[in-house]
Amino acid sequence: MSWFDVLKFEMCEGLSLNVDMFWNKKAKVDFLKAGNYRTLARELEVGALKGNMKVVDSKLTQYGDKNPDYGFTYLVVLGQSHIVIHTWPEERLMNLDVFTCGNEGNPKNIVKYIQNRFKPDKTTVKQNKRGVRKDIENVNEKVDKPSNLRVKEE
Repeated sequence: MSWFDVLKFEMCEGLSLNVDMFWNKKAKVDFLKAGNYRTLARELEVGALKGNMKVVDSKLTQYGDKNPDYGFTYLVVLGQSHIVIHTWPEERLMNLDVFTCGNEGNPKNIVKYIQNRFKPDKTTVKQNKRGVRKDIENVNEKVDKPSNLRVKEE
């Protein structure tokens, strides 16, 4: 097995952090509204840099006929990963999902930065390893390794 095959296999594996952030009724949460999405968007990009990630692209999705008081979804595409937020200002809630592939970056630093910047009153974090095949002990056992993908010649 070449170093390239090993590298490809390791890059499939990643860490996913699924975070729910809640604010109490006294907290100002205008940043959760679509009309103010730039505040969160800017901080997500700063957070990505603090997590040693490279921003590749971003996309805003608004709801409710693009009403500026409604929530929104914002996607930041990163090298080998992504960050997605979904906001519900009426519920004082933001979901933050950070996924990294391979050893690139530190998703925990991104979450810490966003927590420190917006200071939610309650945060729950679920951490999952993704892309891990439990039935495979090492790279040589990879089911879809290149040698298994060759078409038989007749």
